[in-house]
Amino acid sequence: MLDVPIFNPAVSPEERETLNGVWNCLHTLDGLLGEMAAALDIFDTAENNIQAGNDPGDLDFQDAVRRRARLNWRFQPWMQIAARNFAMTIYEHYRVSQILQGLAAESPWMTKRIHRVKLKEGNKLFDQYFPNYAARRQAVAHFGEHRADPKNHKKHSLASPSSAGSISMSECLSGRAYIYTLNGELVTLEISQVTISKMAAVTNLKFDAFRHLAK
Repeated sequence: MLDVPIFNPAVSPEERETLNGVWNCLHTLDGLLGEMAAALDIFDTAENNIQAGNDPGDLDFQDAVRRRARLNWRFQPWMQIAARNFAMTIYEHYRVSQILQGLAAESPWMTKRIHRVKLKEGNKLFDQYFPNYAARRQAVAHFGEHRADPKNHKKHSLASPSSAGSISMSECLSGRAYIYTLNGELVTLEISQVTISKMAAVTNLKFDAFRHLAK
């Protein structure tokens, strides 16, 4: 973690408060990576328990089917909750980054010292890896509304190529793909270490933008 200075003789009391806010934002970005990892651990644990139900062991056919059903009933919601929190954490990164950049712009002392190229690279990489995430957050956070409200259901449904009408998905899982429809488009997010590594790359660039402030 960055050793961002909280007290500096060259910084006014007002800027010192802003500097504290920046330091908190950087710590929060680091903590969000930890939350993504925790969500992935829950997802993996639930998936492993469900897969264990596919091995009948010494059980007869009916008992094996019942066991598999119990495990699915218990652990499938775990996977849904973990996937939802995994997705929401990405949006939280977006919001904290906005606050971070707003705070940095308030401090003349900091404005002169921020590595703006690194900050822009981090923002660009975030947009590349996680496009349109403010809108995606709506689909994840309000999945219940999208299911229950006919207008929202229609708005976010995907047009079917057949005569079946439209298709709407919310919180669907296919392997590690978290799938939902948003504004007539199919959106997926991979619940995996690969996605966490992408977020880590974004976070490290933003850290680099402020890293020399600790010197």
